[in-house]
Formats: sequence, structure tokens, C-alpha cells
Amino acid sequence: MSDRQIPRRKFLAKLWKWGTGLIAVAGAWTSWDLLQPSPAAGFGGKVKAIPPEDVPDGDIIAVAAARTYLTRIDGEITALYWKCTHLGCR
Repeated sequence: MSDRQIPRRKFLAKLWKWGTGLIAVAGAWTSWDLLQPSPAAGFGGKVKAIPPEDVPDGDIIAVAAARTYLTRIDGEITALYWKCTHLGCR
């Protein structure tokens, strides 16, 4: 062995530590990205859909621009997201 070579065990130990560090950094990066607030114009923001007078009482209408179903019950308009939270279907 020459002086510049490192033993196999030390090499594998360093490789293991670097790999663990990279996985930790990737996990931290992903967590940080998920914790950042999303833009207000997207999901959960205000969307101009239709005038409130056009929502019939007791009926349901689909509004593609807002990706919602609108209904009026007892004079109050409710918007429901049209994607099923259970199966993801529409």
C-alpha cells in the first residue's frame, strides 16, 4: 500500500457518512419546501366565478373556473371543491 491510499473500512465509513448527510439534506430541503406558503391566487384564494344572483336556491352548479360546485342554501352560498378528498375523483 502506498501512503496515499486509505483503508477500505475508512473509505466505506466516509461514504456511509456522506450518503447519510445527503439524505438528511434532501429531507430537510423537502420539508422546508412543503412548509412554505403557497401563492394566494391558487387553491384557497379568491376566484371570480359568477355573480351571486346566478346561483339558484337549492340547486348545485359546477363552475370550471373555480373548480367548485356552488350551491345556495337558506340564502347562503357555499362553494365545494370538486375533487374528492377520498379517492381523488371528480
